[in-house]
Amino acid sequence: AAARARAVRHRAGLLVAPLIELEHLARQIKSFDDEVVRQAAGRLPQRISVSAYASLLACPYRFFATAILGLAEPDELEEELSKRDYGTWVHRVLKRFHDDHPLLQEVADEILVTSLERIADQVFAPLIAFNYLSLGWKLRLQQLFPAYIAWQRAREAEGWRYAEGEAPRSLGFDVGEREVQLVGRIDRIDSHAGGDSVALIDYKTRRIDDLKRQLRHAGEEAQLAGYAMFEAARGKTVGEAGLAAIDGDKVELAQARIDAEAEHARAERLLWAVQAGAPLPANGVEHTCSHCQVRGLCRKDYWGGTT
Repeated sequence: AAARARAVRHRAGLLVAPLIELEHLARQIKSFDDEVVRQAAGRLPQRISVSAYASLLACPYRFFATAILGLAEPDELEEELSKRDYGTWVHRVLKRFHDDHPLLQEVADEILVTSLERIADQVFAPLIAFNYLSLGWKLRLQQLFPAYIAWQRAREAEGWRYAEGEAPRSLGFDVGEREVQLVGRIDRIDSHAGGDSVALIDYKTRRIDDLKRQLRHAGEEAQLAGYAMFEAARGKTVGEAGLAAIDGDKVELAQARIDAEAEHARAERLLWAVQAGAPLPANGVEHTCSHCQVRGLCRKDYWGGTT
């Protein structure tokens, strides 16, 4: 009986020892995390992009890892044009088109389609020369030209006029004894014929249903919110803000409700808090985590035994 009892205590010791060691390791990791956050207080970057601000709203830890610690995946050299790259080239095509045709009212559809095709040929030419498969992306965009022209005509009928594309903007926030600049580039700004009201449009090469769902997630309106802050600081009234779906068989705008004044107050409050060393927890929802560059660094997948 005594031998059996010693054996039981021995086996219990084998089980408990690793648990004690893991608990000790967890305390060390938490102490390290707390120390890193403490040292990072006051290291708020002098310039913060609108996309970085969006990550602060969606998941503070991602902002901490990418904007403060400077951790991010390196860009990979890809032989084929990706969906993200495609979006960049679509932006270029549409900007050149609207710079050439700021108002469509007096121009025939055939002329406008021809102009879009010519611009697309010029923009996509170096990509196709590099990889002929990129021709598929150009053809995908060309199929949408008639729908895009119809959408633009409808906007003009509502009083909206194309004003500017790829517009660089910045806005300063006094945070303690330093100024932090929020910087961004607005895809498109429309002005209304009736006054100072503007519409802020972000082009997305995704379908309208996806964009409407996207706007329901925390932080996804942050880019539009940043754009609204920029224009409000310039004395403009934001009449519309939305994501334009440049995909599928038609073009639509998924509109977001943005209060520029409230957004400015929130941004100022958050930047002050980060500068003061407020905790930056990994509290992003699954939608946010699914495309996070630093997923795994926060160890969120292992909290509570989840994978």
